[in-house]
Amino acid sequence: MPDLTEEERVKWERQWSEAKLRCKEVWGTLQQLNDMVHSYYHIHDRWRERFEEADRKLAEERVIHCKVSSKSKPSKLSKEELKELLANLDDMI
Repeated sequence: MPDLTEEERVKWERQWSEAKLRCKEVWGTLQQLNDMVHSYYHIHDRWRERFEEADRKLAEERVIHCKVSSKSKPSKLSKEELKELLANLDDMI
């Protein structure tokens, strides 16, 4: 491999310096974006948990409402009926 001329060496050193600087800048940006992504995953997980909890409570309410409204007279559930309903809900979950 032939030796570089002074002009070529300066050109390659300039390119090396610029590439090194740009790599550091881009790496820093990537690290910031990575932190943001992890933060958004955390936020998503919290909202998903809240959604699942609300969905479960609403489903339980719909089941109870269906059981009550399907009876001929809308009265309070007896302890035995309530225990049976809760057992059925546990089986569903």
